[in-house]
Order: sequence, then structure tokens, then C-alpha cells
Amino acid sequence: MAPNFAKAAFRALCVWGLSLAFHAAWAGPSGFVYTANERDGSISEVQLHSGQVRTVKVDIAPHNVQVSPDGSTLLAVGVSAHGSHHGASSSGQLLLLNLADLAAPPVAVPAGEHPAHVVTDATGERAFVSDSSTNVVRVIDLRQRAEQAQIPTGDYPHGLRLSRMRPVIPS
Repeated sequence: MAPNFAKAAFRALCVWGLSLAFHAAWAGPSGFVYTANERDGSISEVQLHSGQVRTVKVDIAPHNVQVSPDGSTLLAVGVSAHGSHHGASSSGQLLLLNLADLAAPPVAVPAGEHPAHVVTDATGERAFVSDSSTNVVRVIDLRQRAEQAQIPTGDYPHGLRLSRMRPVIPS
């Protein structure tokens, strides 16, 4: 009788496991995706489980976005929506948007002439912004909302990703 019980228990466990896997596969994605709509001067929030999209206008032509580690702030970089994308006459900004109220006016921090990408450190205390016009990575203190330092790079730094708590600029 024990072997039959073991077989039945094993079958029940297999059915339960398959049921769980099936449910997870059909549950679909959750969370949000944010897009920088450069030509539109806007940022969109896409709710993954429903596909609902909410778009807000901003005062820059956003080129890149990053969610803060605590999920409360969306950081966006770009040049003035009224200037040219690659022109030296425009001024770039880092915008800090409140994700609890995306339509609220963002905080703007100067970020050079051509900020291309932004990442935060693991604590969310600093942002690193690649500035293609001056060949530097700008270190922004997010609490003070001011530039803390500039790190010289190669010619025209564009992409920026964080690796082991240090910014890395692909060459």
C-alpha cells in the first residue's frame, strides 16, 4: 500500500507543479515600462498587465529615462524641447519626475549641453549623466539637486550603464 501512496503523492505534486507553472505563464507581466519620446517632448508610462498608456509632456526632448532604485522617481535627460537635438545652442536638463504623480511639475537640474543617458547609483543618492558635448560624465547629487563632479571621458560619451556600483561608458 505504501508504494501506491507514494505514486499518488508524486502525481499530486506533479499536477500541482504544472498548475503553478501554467498559472505563472498566464499571469502575464506586471509593473511599468517608461519611454522617452524624444520627438514628441513627452514621457509615456505603459502599464504592462493592461497595456494602458499614460503620456505626459515635458520641457525637454527626453533621450533617456531611468527609474530610481526605490521606484519613487523617474529620471529623464534631454535637451530643451525648443532647441536642436545635436546643436550646441541648447541646454540640457535632468528632470526628476514623481512616479506617484507623473503629471506633477518635475524638478529640473542643469545637465550640460547634450545629456545623453542617465543611471543612478544603488542608493539613489547620485545620478551619472553622460554629456556628449563636453566629453564628461556629470555626477549629480540628487538630494542637493546639484552637480557634484565631472569625470572626463573619451570623445562623445553617449551610452552609460552601471556595473558593480561604478558607471561604465561603452567605447
